[in-house]
Amino acid sequence: MDTADAPAETPRAALDVLVTDPERVDRSKQLQAAARAEDGTLRAVDLIENMLDPALCTLPFR
Repeated sequence: MDTADAPAETPRAALDVLVTDPERVDRSKQLQAAARAEDGTLRAVDLIENMLDPALCTLPFR
């Protein structure tokens, strides 16, 4: 979808399909549960911090 030329209804319709399709909703819930079970947010923070300059990571996030 070329968003520069798309009328407002085009992305709205695409998002509607994504959030109302039962298979996509179920898969999203499965992925959410897996991320929570694996402490996905903290893992993501760790991965990002490992890629950054240590001097930039001085704020406590936990």
